[in-house]
Amino acid sequence: MKIILFAGSYPPDACGVGDYSQCLNKALSNEGHEVHIVSGSEWGFRKVTKWLSMVWRKHPDIVHIQYPSAAYGWSLIPHLVSVIFSRRAYVTIHGFIRLHLLRKLSLMLFSTARCIIFTTEAEKVKYRTSALGLNTNMVVVPIGSNINYPESADRFLRERGNEFLYFGLLNHTKGLAGFLNLVREARVSGSDKQFCIMGRIMKGQEAYGEFVKRECEALGIRLVLDATEEVVSTELLTARAVLLPYRDGANYTRGTLLAALGHGCPIFTTIGKESPRGLDDVVGVFDDWENPPQSILDFEYDDELELRLKRGIQLAKNFSWGAIGFKHSEIYNMCNGYEKGFDIH
Repeated sequence: MKIILFAGSYPPDACGVGDYSQCLNKALSNEGHEVHIVSGSEWGFRKVTKWLSMVWRKHPDIVHIQYPSAAYGWSLIPHLVSVIFSRRAYVTIHGFIRLHLLRKLSLMLFSTARCIIFTTEAEKVKYRTSALGLNTNMVVVPIGSNINYPESADRFLRERGNEFLYFGLLNHTKGLAGFLNLVREARVSGSDKQFCIMGRIMKGQEAYGEFVKRECEALGIRLVLDATEEVVSTELLTARAVLLPYRDGANYTRGTLLAALGHGCPIFTTIGKESPRGLDDVVGVFDDWENPPQSILDFEYDDELELRLKRGIQLAKNFSWGAIGFKHSEIYNMCNGYEKGFDIH
């Protein structure tokens, strides 16, 4: 099939949805599809004709929109594309539960799409019960890690270094403040533990990025910015542990969590109301994202932890991009034979 994938943001732009779109592009291409990416910063209504004429010229079988993404801002062009090309439109909605109310209301314009895709069952249920899209096929396809897993992560379980690692997009909403608070408290107590922050500074977050740089210098934190996939993988394999203090709790829409699981990392994170059952079987948990306990820094490797890490590695394999690409192909084919208004399982 010929697929136009509206991504909005796309690497090297710092955006989780953009990273997802890049991985999905590769997965769909591996399925034999011809994929064309639509990205950039021009999403004002003056550019409506540009994007619509591009779709008409290419005459795709599928128009697949990833929403929201950093580049779109508050633009309604993705919604308009979905309405005009409704018989070919598929929309993946990312992080529905966390969206601003006005953005949620804008999703009503996607109700004419052939299919709405969610990344968790909880988000699909929330969307369905909100009456925003009663006449639309709905399906769940989980995200995958943006970082490929090593083939034998379990070989490195007892060969880790000494650094406690935070990684992800550097944004004041992402929970980094909790990690910095942990380090500050450790330094006040005289701890010589080693710490590292690895990530990218999002567009519009440059001032926060400068703040993080100053904090790292003051607290003796190693800072790794804009690392390649190979460097990220190496850091994950050698970190003593990964700290992911998510404000609203860990779940399987977090690519950073999946990457850490797939690399066999000891993980300490927060649990929220949307966290899946059983997650605490593979990670260590704490309650307050702003104040992770100092006891995390004194954990020890033992046989029980090794079993937990191995379970985490196996769990992460359920989120492979090969399976995700196949599932999308299946959805495209299935929806062509469905009338609207059904859940697809």
